[in-house]
Formats: sequence, structure tokens, C-alpha cells
Amino acid sequence: MNSSPPASAIWRQRAVLGSLAVVIVVAAVLRLCGGPPGEEQFPNVMSPVASAIGLTRELPSQAALATYLYSLAYALDYQITASSSPSPIAWCARFLQDPVAFSSIAWILAVEAGVLSVYLTYVLLARLVDPRVGVAAALLFALHPTAIALSHSLGSAVFCLLFFLLGLILLIPPRRPIRTLELLAGGLAMGFATETFPVALLVAPVLMAWHLRRVSSRHRPRTVLGVILAACALGLAALTVMAGWHATEVNRLLVTALYGAIVLA
Repeated sequence: MNSSPPASAIWRQRAVLGSLAVVIVVAAVLRLCGGPPGEEQFPNVMSPVASAIGLTRELPSQAALATYLYSLAYALDYQITASSSPSPIAWCARFLQDPVAFSSIAWILAVEAGVLSVYLTYVLLARLVDPRVGVAAALLFALHPTAIALSHSLGSAVFCLLFFLLGLILLIPPRRPIRTLELLAGGLAMGFATETFPVALLVAPVLMAWHLRRVSSRHRPRTVLGVILAACALGLAALTVMAGWHATEVNRLLVTALYGAIVLA
């Protein structure tokens, strides 16, 4: 007996995947159009980059998460280009000489986050409703002017949106028992998303409680442990990006540590 899916189902799946590929390409093109933020927007737009490479110890408002991510990206860039920039000072001087070119790494990272958010929109709606609905939602998101504008800014909004979608995908109960690592990663993602989306502090506990309500007694101990870890991850991640936190001495030490990591890299 042949158990393979019918030809019509295969063609529908191929049509969905092909449409999704087109949507992803359109999203990438729209977010790449216009290039990185211009020098006329300096220093407000590029201040996260200055903070990420240690030129200032103050984390810019609404850009704490972006600064952390840019620090990792520029630490890798410094390690790759260390031969042409013999000292951290010479490397940082590239930002002062041409901030637009130097910030292109951060801009590319923001564009990638925006495109990945389009894909996660598809994944979320395909799971909740239908793959065709997921493609339609991804297309609307790819064409939305506000979503496109987020990738032309170097703030945290585009990354918070990415983490918020990722947190929803991880925490929305699947048909199978959820894994502890999924709960932990979902809580962490939701915590980072709170810098731009404070509603994540309400959504995440509701989804965690949903898991506790629907889990069978066989899997309850593991799920309870996962929810506890997820709640701790949610709180700790939110503390690192919440408003006012980056004015404390603790966060000054964190920025100093990030700069030290760049130097040691």
C-alpha cells in the first residue's frame, strides 16, 4: 500500500515554499534599499555602535539590547581585522573617520534581524492557522513600512521584535510535551523583547501557566522545572534591558566588560 502523500499535496507544499522564498527575497531587498543610515542622523542613530565598541560607557536609550548584540559582532570584526588594526585605538579610530562605513556591520545585522522576523511570522502563523495564512502574513509584514523602517535604525526595536516572535514560537504549547530547553529559551527571548515590548512580561507568564494547566501528570515535574527556569530567564533578561537599568553602576561594569572582551579578542 502506497503511503506517500498525493501529488496535489506535494504541489501545494512546493507552492507555499516557493511563495515564502519570494517573500523573503522581497523583504531583504526592501530592507537593503537606501543603504545604511546616513551621517546626517549621527549621533542618535549610531550611538549604539559607539557604545558597543567602548567609545562611551553610557548605553543609549532604547538600544541596550542592540548594543549588546553589536558588541558581539564588532568583537568578531576586530578579531578578523586585527592584522590591519594593530591596536584597539586604531581600530576604534575607523569609526571616528567614517562612522557610516564602520556602522555598516550593525546595519547588516539589523537587516538580517528584520528579514528573519518575516520568516518567524510565517512560522508562527503556519503553526497557529495554516501555511498559506503564514505566507500571507509574512508578505504583509515584509511590505509594512514600519517594519522596513526598523531595519534602517540601529536601535533595539528590530531585535526586540525578533525575540518577541521567537518567544511566542517557543512558548506557544505544541501538540507534544514542551521541552525544558524550549521553555528556558522562550523565557530568555521574551525577557530581551521587553525593552520595546513590555507586554512580553504579561504574555510570557500566561503561556507558561498554560503549559502547567495542560500538561499531564507524567510530564508535570519536568514542565514545572522548565517553567521555573523560564521565569528566572525572563526576569534576568528583562533586568538587563529595562528602562533605567542602564543608568546603574552594574550596567556600566557590563559595558566595560564588553569593551574588555573586544580588546582581548
